Formats: sequence, C-alpha cells, structure tokens
Amino acid sequence: MKTIYRVFYLLLLLTVLISTIYGKDNDVVDVMAEGVSSAQDAAMARDQALRDAQRSAVEKGVGVYIDAETQLQNLQVIEDNILSTSQGYLLPGYKILSEGMDSDGMYHLVLSAKVRLGKLSDDLVLLDELHKAGLIKKANNPRIMISIKRETGGSMVASDTAVSNLSEVLASHGLEVVTGVDDDCEILISGRIDVNKGEPLKIGVVTVSPVTAELEVKGVWTGNSSVIFSKVVKSKGANTEVEAIADACKNVGGFLASSILKNIVSDTNKIELQLRGVSYEDFEQLTHDLIRIRGVLNRYTRSFDENGHSSIDIESTEHSWQLVQKLRGMSEFSFVTEAVSRNRIALRKQL
Repeated sequence: MKTIYRVFYLLLLLTVLISTIYGKDNDVVDVMAEGVSSAQDAAMARDQALRDAQRSAVEKGVGVYIDAETQLQNLQVIEDNILSTSQGYLLPGYKILSEGMDSDGMYHLVLSAKVRLGKLSDDLVLLDELHKAGLIKKANNPRIMISIKRETGGSMVASDTAVSNLSEVLASHGLEVVTGVDDDCEILISGRIDVNKGEPLKIGVVTVSPVTAELEVKGVWTGNSSVIFSKVVKSKGANTEVEAIADACKNVGGFLASSILKNIVSDTNKIELQLRGVSYEDFEQLTHDLIRIRGVLNRYTRSFDENGHSSIDIESTEHSWQLVQKLRGMSEFSFVTEAVSRNRIALRKQL
C-alpha cells in the first residue's frame, strides 16, 4: 500500500511541476530566505547569491505542501523540476532585505518573497487530505484539559456534566482528554455555562418550565497562549438542566474537535522562541541563523531588553524540537534548553 501511495504521490507531484505558475491567487506563501556565493567577482557573487536565495525560497514553499519524508523520497524530482527553475515560481516584487560580503568571505543576500507552487489538481487535494489524516496519527496528539464552570449559590463551581459531555465528543474524534493541572496539558479549553429556567408554559393540562443553557468556551495552547477557537452557543429548550447542558455541548462539540484537528495538522507551526542571557550581537546572529533553516518561513522580533531577555515569533514547517536541534548545530554560542513544547521554545545562553 505504501508503494502505491508513493507512486501516486509522485505522479501527482509531477502534475504540480508542469502546472502553470498563474494558478489560484490564494496559492501563495510568504517566505524569507538567504542565498550565499563564494565567487570573487562582486557582480557574479551577487547574482549567484540572488539565485541561491530564490531557490531557497521556493524550497521552503515546497515544504509547506510536502512533508520532509516525502521530499526525501522525491528529492531528485524536486531538484530537477522545481528548484532548477525557481524564478518561475516566485511572484514579481520580491524584496531584498540585506546583502553584502560577510566575515566568512561569502556574499550573503536575504530576501522576502511570495512563492507560488502552481494550481493543485483535485486528485492532489484529495491525496493531501489523506496525507493529513495520517499526520493526525503521527503528530503528537496534544493533551487537552477542559474546565467549564457555572455559578451556583454565588460561587463559580465546576460543571462536571459539561466537562463529561465535551470530553466524550473530543474522544470520539481521537483526541486525548486529561484531568490535572494546566502544566499537564498542551491545550486548555475553559469557559462557563449558564442555565436558565424559562417562564412556566401550560401545554394542555401539563405545565412545563423549559430549561436552556448558554455555553461560552475558549481553547488556547498553554505553551504560548495562542487562541485556537472561541465560541458561544445556546441549547434548545429542554426538560431538565442535564438535558440542556448536554444539548449545548453537542452543539459546540463538533466545532471544537474540528478546530483542534485543523490546528494540529496545519502545515505551518507558530512557535514563540524565548531567549535569556543573550547579548544583542547574539540575538542578531540567532535571528540570522533562523532564516538559514530550511523549514523557517518567517520570523518576527517580539521583544528585546537590556537584561538579555528576548522573544521571537517563528512561522515554520518544522516542529519546535526540530528547530532546537538545528539551532544547536549552527549556533555560534552554546545554550541550555530550558523548555520545549509544541508552540514554545525557551533557551538560555550557557556561560
């Protein structure tokens, strides 16, 4: 079966390679990339570095659509058909951010560009969905904790009924729900539920008071507090509080599961890199190193202070632990890894 998938994927990949570069407008990814050249002639060095940066930009774009394992399997196809004609996959208007000779004697050029990989066929989209379904199983299934509270007697207390109902829905989608403190989970779903009893209604000889529930929920990654979803739903009228709460949870459960699954298999990871004890020179060098990493699409400086504390937001096709390994291999200074989670890396310079 794996052989059939690989052959099918290769054929579909070839379809992408020969597709027109003027595909769908939204089939574009923004990347930053670096190119280098050792040529002695200044004009030639710049030209080679520019072509190398363009090639690197397209290579990063390929990584958005195709995972590392598939790239390795089809490396020669990608080399021959995409990277050799990289200019054809870049939209006009790329911006050169920096260029010039560096202390290593090489000409370095960093650019920002928009990469178009061409129009994907319907079959490739279908295969991509199958591929992502496999990624759900291979990805670190994040531990999810649910905390839903309701007001009772002037105090906010846990709603075991709401937690139980939501846990059941998420578990049915293959997600892992845990109980414990916040540090034991990677996704925290929190919220409140309000239960209201309506005015009595007389139906024939029977008088009923319909019960409704309003549920407000929010899901965040505990590593960097980034929001996954936020939603408010209401139940239909029910006979009891338990039925009203169950209905509200049912109304929102599918949305929660799909939002989490979509976030898990997203082709781009958003990671916050926190640094301690680094000089500004170290900080500049590390941000430069990040762009050289194949899977890093963009990086944005969030903060830097005089105490050597800084924060960088990273968009990457690599996972956080992969970034740590690659930084360790290229960084000019040693660092201690203090924490690594799905969306956060904390490093401290080793003295």
